[in-house]
Amino acid sequence: MGERTHYSDFKTTAKTVRICAFKQLLDGESEYGRDREYPFEIRIQGDISTSPIIKWYLLARLDVPGRLDISKEVGITIG
Repeated sequence: MGERTHYSDFKTTAKTVRICAFKQLLDGESEYGRDREYPFEIRIQGDISTSPIIKWYLLARLDVPGRLDISKEVGITIG
């Protein structure tokens, strides 16, 4: 008899949902080096999912008019 191979069909989807967006004015036209820090605070709503299959991240972007924007994405843990 032949060997049987079992396959499981599953479908995955990835979806990005913005839950909080804000803008913060920095120092205007200036040199922005890696050593500069700008404090900020984000309050997350209390009923947000803490499921381990949901991945949360914070995306910061420096919009530089007429130049290449700088961005950084950092994974975060909620819960």
